[in-house]
Order: sequence, then C-alpha cells, then structure tokens
Amino acid sequence: RCSITEGDETDTLELLLANEMQQQPARLMGEFQLAYTSFLLLHAMSAFEHWKVLVASFCSAWRLATRRPGLMHNFVSALHVQLTRAPSDWFRDELTQDSFLRTALLNLYHLSSD
Repeated sequence: RCSITEGDETDTLELLLANEMQQQPARLMGEFQLAYTSFLLLHAMSAFEHWKVLVASFCSAWRLATRRPGLMHNFVSALHVQLTRAPSDWFRDELTQDSFLRTALLNLYHLSSD
C-alpha cells in the first residue's frame, strides 16, 4: 500500500486541469469519457492508452479527493458506468491478468478507505 505522497498523481491532474482544461473539471471528465468511448466503439488503441493513463492517474491521486471531491465523485461515477457497460469478457480478461486495471482499482479502494 502506498503512503499518502508516494506515487500521488494529484499534482499531475491539477497541472492538466490548469494547463489544458482551463480549470474546468467537466472538460477533464469529457476527455476521460471520450477516450473510453473512442476505444470501445472505434477500437482506437491510442484512446485506450489515454484512458488507461487517466484511470491510473485518478486512482493514484491521493489528495484529489479532499481538494476536489466533486471531481473525484464524478470520476468514480463515470468509471463505474464504464465498467458495468463494457463487454464482460474484455474486463474479465483484463482482470485475470496482473493488469493496470487491477492495480488502479486497488489504489482506488485504498484511497477510499483512508
């Protein structure tokens, strides 16, 4: 389990919000959802890689939950919908491996239990 600062991606997401999203969390959530949808519907691997980076970053943003609780709530809600609506075999295969998703979800679990 990570300490509160080890591997914390909060500052990375804050910089992304400041530099690319004009401090508008809805834009970041839109990018997150667009990446997932582009992969799922268009099979765009670059979109999948971008989605993976965003998932890993959010799930490792230990301080984001206290700094921007609304953004973290929106991320968890969107991720929940994405995971429940994705083809079950895709995530089953992904979860049976030592995958980024397993690690990200474990980080998210630890984040929520702190």
